[in-house]
Amino acid sequence: MARGLACAALSVGLLVASVAGAQPSEETAGQRLFREGREALDRGEVDVACARFEASHLAEGALGPLLNLANCNEKRGRIASALADWQRAATLARADQAEQRRLAEERVADLTRRVPTLTLRRAALAPVDMVVRLDGAEATVDGAARPVDPGLHRIEISAAGRTPTTREIRLQEAQVLELTLEPGPPPVGAGVAPTKEASPAAEGAGTSTLLVGGLVASGVGTLGLALFGVTGVMALGASSDLDAACGAERRCPPGDTEGRDAAARGEALLIPNAIGLGVGAVGLGVGITLLVLHATSEKDAATAMRRSEQPLQIRF
Repeated sequence: MARGLACAALSVGLLVASVAGAQPSEETAGQRLFREGREALDRGEVDVACARFEASHLAEGALGPLLNLANCNEKRGRIASALADWQRAATLARADQAEQRRLAEERVADLTRRVPTLTLRRAALAPVDMVVRLDGAEATVDGAARPVDPGLHRIEISAAGRTPTTREIRLQEAQVLELTLEPGPPPVGAGVAPTKEASPAAEGAGTSTLLVGGLVASGVGTLGLALFGVTGVMALGASSDLDAACGAERRCPPGDTEGRDAAARGEALLIPNAIGLGVGAVGLGVGITLLVLHATSEKDAATAMRRSEQPLQIRF
């Protein structure tokens, strides 16, 4: 509501001043570009209007074209660009332009909540000469979150001796995305072992390894416990045979072979029984740990919010 009142206050009378402040024959280059931008905006030609406002501001550095450019970028969904424009406008506003500064600060606060951010990180084994381009412009891979416009973006990754890779991402308003990047493997026949490409499938390979490792370790642990159980039952059987042949005190009569055989069987089962218990406990412990890590390794967050603003009527 406060922002709407500010827009209304700025629009009343300022549009007249912006177009009547100079006759066409007396216009400076910046004023002419500003007027053409307002006319294009009235016709619904938003892209043309944005270009004229930007050129007008570059020509003379006036605040009005910059405010209109910020609003124009916001209208066409380029809220990261609009945020930067509003921030510059808040800094550029003079002491006698308090209303304009207040409007710019309100738009900065709103767009800061809505703008998507993209964080680019370097993979551990990525070559030092890796070059990353975001929408055609070289991008710094520094692990810092950067505001970007919602919509489709193109990321190109290259390095000497590696296959260039390209990926496209689509961001929604307020979405936070982090990417770990690495170029493709060396070309076929280069004689160097290929490495993983920074793609959604490759990024998920680590979690697949955790899943496979957890299942294998759990299987080995289960087999170990099975061995422990079988040898334990066999040892109990040998102990029962020894009791039957030699009594509870296990004093076998001279020449008795049945009791001695039972005792020998029981002793032979002690080692595999202990091995089965150890393998079972370790295998299940490792397997459960890997499965828990796999289950907690994925995350994603995306939120969408509103867009579109009313046109501003601001003088040059």
